[in-house]
Amino acid sequence: MAKSSLIDVTVSQRILTIGSSFYPLQSVARVSATEWLPRRGAQVRAIVKSFFGVLAIWVLAAMVDAANEDAGAVVGLLAIVVTVGALYRAVKEFRRKPFYRLVIETAGEPHTALVCDDRDTITWIAGQIMAAINDPAVHFHKQVNNYTHIGDKFDGDKVGRDKNVSR
Repeated sequence: MAKSSLIDVTVSQRILTIGSSFYPLQSVARVSATEWLPRRGAQVRAIVKSFFGVLAIWVLAAMVDAANEDAGAVVGLLAIVVTVGALYRAVKEFRRKPFYRLVIETAGEPHTALVCDDRDTITWIAGQIMAAINDPAVHFHKQVNNYTHIGDKFDGDKVGRDKNVSR
């Protein structure tokens, strides 16, 4: 699940500003726009778990229905609702669009500065930053929906940031 917030991306007076982060352009070594795809393996595992949960509810409904017809109807209705919910979740997960990251490398390690669902916006911003590095007269300002991701990692682990899930 990703939450978005509108942030400003600005280059002015040789300073790159992304939200509340500031990068002097002379210290930016590389800027890249990369695609981040959701981890399909984790999605498949979650769907398989949901399938077995739904299967267990259907077996329970059949057993309760054999013992008591009224209670079996209630459990059967619950099984239908859970099945529809699991199918909705599965379709929603597999239709999720990829995100695009703006990765900035300075003297330290690469840092994901911006995450957006629009490839053209991220590519344009990366190009403008590189143009501003080469030409001090370049200035720009753009507002972008920046996504804060919950449930997966955009920027590697907290220790070494070497386990990126991007391709």
